This record gives sequence, structure tokens and C-alpha cells, in this order.
Amino acid sequence: MSDWKITSTVADELCFQYQYDARGRMISKKIPGAGAVLMAYDSRNRVVFTQDSIQRQKSTPEWITTFYDGLNRPYETAIYTTASTRENLQCSITTNLDDTSVINLSSLTADLVVTTYNSADSAYQATNSITFDPEFTTSDNAEVEASIVNDDGITSVASSNPVPVISSSALSPLSYTYYDNYNYTGVHSLVNTGLSKPEAGDNPYSQANTSSSTRVATLTTGTKVRILGTDQWLTTTNYFDDDALTIQTIADNHTGGKDVTSLLYDYNGKVLSTYHTHTNPSSTVTPQTTLLTKMGYDAAGHLISLVKRLNDSTNLEEKIA
Repeated sequence: MSDWKITSTVADELCFQYQYDARGRMISKKIPGAGAVLMAYDSRNRVVFTQDSIQRQKSTPEWITTFYDGLNRPYETAIYTTASTRENLQCSITTNLDDTSVINLSSLTADLVVTTYNSADSAYQATNSITFDPEFTTSDNAEVEASIVNDDGITSVASSNPVPVISSSALSPLSYTYYDNYNYTGVHSLVNTGLSKPEAGDNPYSQANTSSSTRVATLTTGTKVRILGTDQWLTTTNYFDDDALTIQTIADNHTGGKDVTSLLYDYNGKVLSTYHTHTNPSSTVTPQTTLLTKMGYDAAGHLISLVKRLNDSTNLEEKIA
């Protein structure tokens, strides 16, 4: 077997392949049957750019860009359209000073491609062009609005060690992550009535919540994610107690409604119960659905029972375990 050779075809389909730079950082990763994923790093060894084979084959290549704040936390991702190679991007990062710069990011896509219809948000906006996919369809008698606008929703963000001279027109934001406070656009208010919905059951050590904590430094207070192919954003807001435990999450869903999940803990931080409310304004049959979940534990903290109740009806309660 000393002369046994692995052909490139066999290697591409059956082998895991990794490449590293002089600093021992992985710059290329290829798993069997897939194209290579390329990576570029900043001076703090943080992944700043990634690109898969699909992005590489586009007429205008794309990279996924990650921006970090001064505390080393990722707070924004975007698609960066550029023909630059991995080596060129790495060189740009390496020669850039490790400082903080302000990047202006648009919340609107320059060239929007609409593939699916969303009845909750049928107004499509872009700063340059809007293209409807040939398979795009709407419901009967639906109205769709498409308009080219000047974007006044520019978000200025301080980025640690970005690549120099990135034009905002070359960036299409995908997600934002918010920390430390609730001072961001689209934040959801705490649903106080939801905090009383989880049930402790027979557990005498529940830690009831009537309000959220203001001590949220270092915590992830929210996220904002773009629905691909649209200019619609889904915002999620997280609320915590004084022990930094999540007591409620309010999230937009794709129907235009919201998903609200409230949690109840015991004094050891174990989840005793959750109450989930899903609203769908597009539905005339079930515009709202609720699900109560109750957990029971033994003296050692092991989960021993699980009960589900649908739409607050004891007739629709089921013991799962």
C-alpha cells in the first residue's frame, strides 16, 4: 500500500481537509461532498470573514462579515459583496490598525430579490432595484407595493478593527445582536400578564416574577434578523431577573405575529414551567395558540415529569413523562 494514492475526486468526496496559516489559524475547511469554507481573521484572532463555495461562485462573490464591539462581542453580521480573495482580505485586515471605526450600515437592501409572499408585510423597499422571482405568487386579490427609496435608516456602529474603507452600499446587514440595555429600535415591551402564566405545580420553591431586572450589563437583550430575500426584520427581546435568568422572550414571527415565552424557576435556577403564546394575525381559525409546560424534579434535581397543556384547557392536558 506504499504506492496507494488518493485522487482529488476521492479526497473531495470522502476526506476532511483543513489548511492553516503561519499562526496556526484555520483558513480553509472542507468536509466530504461540500466545497471549501474560507476564513480570514483580525489581529485578535477573531473570524471576520467567511465564504462558502456557493458564495464564491456568484457573479459578484460574497463574504459573510462579522463585526465586534469593544468587549469582543459579535454584534452585527452582513453580506459583503467584493471580488477580493481571501489573501487580499487578510492582508487588508493585517495592515489595518487595531482601533475603533464607525461604519454606516443600511437596514435596506440595495438590490432586493423577492422569492416568497408575506401577507403580513407586502410592502417591499430597496435602495436600487427590486426583482420578483418568476415563481413569486400572492393570494387572491392581494395588493403588493414595491418602491425604491432613499434609506434614512442608516445605523452607525463602532466596529473594532474593521477592514478599511468598506462602503455601506457593499454591505447587506443580516443580523444585529444587542447587549447591556434596551436602547434599540423595535424593542418589545415586557408582557407583564405573561409572567403569571407559568405554574409551579407542587414545587414550593418557585421564584415568582412580577417585573424584569434593570441589571442587564453583559447580557444579550435582543437580536434582529433579516428574512432573506426581503426587507423584513424579525426582532427578539429578552428580559431577565436579578439572577440573570431569562424570564421572558418576545419574538416577531414570519406571519406578522409574536411568540412570547415566559419562564418560572426555582431557587436553584431549574425551569419549573414555561408558557408560550403564538399569535398569527393571518389565521382566522387559530389567531392565537398557547402552550403551558410544567416540569417536576426529584430531590436530586433530576427531571421526573413533564406535562403539556394546550390553550389553557385542562381537557387538552397531557402528561408526557
